[in-house]
Amino acid sequence: MDIAGMVTSALEALPRRKGRSTLEDIDEALQSLHQQRGISFKKLKDAIHSAGICLYNGKAYGRGLPHFLRANKKMVVGREKAKRFKYVKQCLVEVF
Repeated sequence: MDIAGMVTSALEALPRRKGRSTLEDIDEALQSLHQQRGISFKKLKDAIHSAGICLYNGKAYGRGLPHFLRANKKMVVGREKAKRFKYVKQCLVEVF
């Protein structure tokens, strides 16, 4: 399985509360994947970008994430909230 596939699998296992995953849950899952698999941070960052992780629900949308978020503005998570977490901030994409 490629690294992007591992990222997607790790996120699918996250607990969901009302259809959402918390930023803490996402950060812990990505950190755990980084440490357990011994993946370099750069490779993990590239895999995160190609997986297109939505920070609102923790699901992977691939390269279509910016388009999806423009159509679903309520699912956009603020940049300042995301930047508090080392791994979550790697998921940020330009939407507008």
